Amino acid sequence: MAFLILPCVITIGTVGYHILTEWKWIDSFTMAMSNMGTMGMVADEWSVKVKVFSVLLFMMGILMFSYITSCFVGLIMYLSSRNWLVSAMTKKLIDGMKDHVIVCGYSKIGSVVALKLHRKLHGRVVVIDNNPDVEYLVSDKGVLFINGDACDKHVLEDAGIKSAKYLITALPKNCENVFVIIMAKKLSDNLTIISRMIGDDGGHVMEVMKDAGASYVVSPYEAGADKIVDLIV
Repeated sequence: MAFLILPCVITIGTVGYHILTEWKWIDSFTMAMSNMGTMGMVADEWSVKVKVFSVLLFMMGILMFSYITSCFVGLIMYLSSRNWLVSAMTKKLIDGMKDHVIVCGYSKIGSVVALKLHRKLHGRVVVIDNNPDVEYLVSDKGVLFINGDACDKHVLEDAGIKSAKYLITALPKNCENVFVIIMAKKLSDNLTIISRMIGDDGGHVMEVMKDAGASYVVSPYEAGADKIVDLIV
């Protein structure tokens, strides 16, 4: 609606100047654009009708720009309030959950795990990821999402870590997963932590993760290799 008003006002100004002054269309258009938002030019030799029309066009331009601005402000406020409402609803749902699963990192592994658990646990899954674009992917699936750093204590608390039963770390770096394990263990002693290990360095990373507090450490590469071997042997 707001964008339809602009060409209408320009058309009125152009046609009005063309009829009142018999200027060429390009000159009428230029004058309309000049006087639509500001009193760009009012010549003494103009007739009273042209001067009055210029003032009216100026007032129409001011009203038009005010309306468009108010529409943009209203849209921004609506989107902001909607995001706040969604966040409030998510927090309320998480606060009412118990023995749920927290998945840190919506990676290739984390996304598959989160979606499968979401179906099997009837929605008792919360995903944490610092990529805001992930929210749209997760929300379409009906999964609860928190945009933030899983290494942040307050973010883990917002995910309901003190009432959660499991925490799965599927972040892209081993050091990040270790930090989340340490932080999560401090916040909840009864939490079962399952961590994804990246790469294979002779079990050193697995040992570090278990020492940090991980209940289980899973290497996708080893798990995939074991599955293939089991199919053959």
